[in-house]
Amino acid sequence: MVYVDPDVRRLLDSVDPAARDFTNLTPAQLRANAELTVQDMRPPVDLPEVRDLDIPTRDGSVAARLYRPSLETALPLLVFFHGGGWELGSLSLVDRMLRRLARDALVSIVSVDYRLAPEDPFPAGLHDCYDATTWVAAHVHELGGSGWLAVGGDSAGANLAAAVAQLARDVDGPQVDHQLLVYPVVSRDFTTASYERFADGYFLTRAAMEHYWQTYVGDDRPKYAELMSGVELAGLPAATVVTCSLDPLASEGESYAKALDDAGVPTVLVQFGGLIHGIWYRDGVSAAAHRFGLALAGELRRAAGHDDV
Repeated sequence: MVYVDPDVRRLLDSVDPAARDFTNLTPAQLRANAELTVQDMRPPVDLPEVRDLDIPTRDGSVAARLYRPSLETALPLLVFFHGGGWELGSLSLVDRMLRRLARDALVSIVSVDYRLAPEDPFPAGLHDCYDATTWVAAHVHELGGSGWLAVGGDSAGANLAAAVAQLARDVDGPQVDHQLLVYPVVSRDFTTASYERFADGYFLTRAAMEHYWQTYVGDDRPKYAELMSGVELAGLPAATVVTCSLDPLASEGESYAKALDDAGVPTVLVQFGGLIHGIWYRDGVSAAAHRFGLALAGELRRAAGHDDV
């Protein structure tokens, strides 16, 4: 018997499959439908500073947003990449979530609006995320950072965060101290136990992930998109990996956490029972989602080294 949180059951019953019809909707229509998920969220948290940035990159510039929960002291800093299958998502989609995360974790955050597929497939988004992280590392004190720097994201954004961590290690790039990987995409393997069990009916589907992978990389399995098969993981920054039991991506997230741990990377795996992929976005209509966000903030506080604050 599969346990489904009662709030999650109500969410699943309200899902409109037509809003995620990859066959008949354009990327612009899919993105607009995704943005509707924030309409019912809790009111935005007020922070001392929320400021839009324009970060230079190798291909021009990328929009970003800085969240500072305190102006009185330097704080750990997280560079965050939103989810959405490398095709959907925006600064506005994660705005409320990141305001609360910054406040509750007592961490400043830079959210990056990287380029999306299919208009800009791999490696465009990764280049944006890596270049933004490099820029933030060079300006960390100007941004109110203490010097501790993490990368993080949810879903495809967690894939980008993990890829940035791997790339920074491989090219002697910026010092990354931690990676926060929330239900990460790490492997193009649709035959895992969680894919077999939750391929359909639990919001994120196997068909959706097949679409996203194809849109992002075509038929290829390039390095820094595929993050586990044949990849050296030793020497990466410490990681917090978060999975949800009803997520088709749960198996690969748990496998990645184990592989990191086996490679000597300090890793914390946090598993949530009864929850679906994308639950974090549903805070306004789900008590379970609110608890998820609070737990995530607690994990980030501990990773940043000030859980006693």
